Amino acid sequence: MSLATAVFVWYLATSVQNPVVQQRLNQRVPIEVRLPEGYIVVQRTSETALVTVRTLQSIWNELGQDDIKIVADFSDLQLPTDGQPVERSIQLQGSLINRRGVVMDITPKFLRVTLAVRGEKLVTVNIIPSQELPVGFVTTEITPSDTQVKIIGPKSMVDKVAEARASVSLQNQTAPFVRNLTLTPLDSDGNPVTGVTVQPSEVTVKVTIQERDDVTGLQVVPNYTGTLPDGYQLKSDSWSPRRIFVRGDQDVIAAMNGTISTEAIDLSPHTQTFTQSVRLKLPEGVTMPDPSDVTITVVIEPVLITREFAGILVQPQGLDPADYSIALKPDRVRVRVTGPQAIVANLKDSDISVYAPLNGLAAGTHIVTVQGSVSAPELSGGGIEIPENQVEVTIIAHNPTPTPTILPDLLETPVQR
Repeated sequence: MSLATAVFVWYLATSVQNPVVQQRLNQRVPIEVRLPEGYIVVQRTSETALVTVRTLQSIWNELGQDDIKIVADFSDLQLPTDGQPVERSIQLQGSLINRRGVVMDITPKFLRVTLAVRGEKLVTVNIIPSQELPVGFVTTEITPSDTQVKIIGPKSMVDKVAEARASVSLQNQTAPFVRNLTLTPLDSDGNPVTGVTVQPSEVTVKVTIQERDDVTGLQVVPNYTGTLPDGYQLKSDSWSPRRIFVRGDQDVIAAMNGTISTEAIDLSPHTQTFTQSVRLKLPEGVTMPDPSDVTITVVIEPVLITREFAGILVQPQGLDPADYSIALKPDRVRVRVTGPQAIVANLKDSDISVYAPLNGLAAGTHIVTVQGSVSAPELSGGGIEIPENQVEVTIIAHNPTPTPTILPDLLETPVQR
């Protein structure tokens, strides 16, 4: 009796400290599908399931989706072998892996799948070039890393696949390159076949490109004449095409030393960025297989300079001189102006204004930040710096408002109603 009592007490203590719980796992558990030999899943209603587990609290606290197995076992089903897909449904079974406990509920309870006879075959990899290479270049070799790939899927769909194809763009390519391409399974009419898997799904393609033997490549060089007006500079230029191909008298081509000039581009009338189409200067006996003009863009900017003006008068602004006396210390400041050389070089002191904004200020002494402007429209957006930009302003009202006085006897007289 003592032993039985001790066992009962131990059971009660254990049940309180580690009770049995029944809860739904927050994580979804993958569904394992077991198939008859030679079959493949074409479609299924679910990939995962939610499960409710009954186990000890201590086990539940450590439980994860890897500790649970959910199985849809179709392996013993008798299925037709005519190659046509069939639908079947089966109840899901669950269990814990190396854990004490029971799977009490599975959602969904059933899994419906479409099964088909499994097919597999090898097909040829075809790489089709798209776009065209630039004039003067040819492709000598297009080599995929795999010449054949495996097609896996329902036999009825696998039988339709005739090739695995990918396209590679050659546009603007002038040197060998390597690229990874995704393969698409196609039937004999070139239509994509769906529902099958390509293994591997990608191939690495090496494309070899070289210049044609019957043409010679030349670098295009812009031919500038004249000079920009004073105060302007050529900031940058760009043109297209930068390289062209010619054929003809090989002695003449060799004398060109790998370059070809454009016709003259006169810079003298330009003070702004411009774009111009010009022809190439082809010598006698030399032609272009693909004639084209050169489009060139020249970026022109003004030369910027900084000029300092000393002793510019600070003018008060915002208060009427008839009502106030205004004194400024200092009353003159230095001003630096940065801008196009042609504009800044011709500025006079009278073109610069500096003012102290006094709007809303009362009589007294104030520190005010001064502001400046230049009359030239080209500098209206800025370029003005006032190094000592604060002045002391003393404002005295000519006619100050008197302060009202309350007489003592009025304070002592009671209010009469």
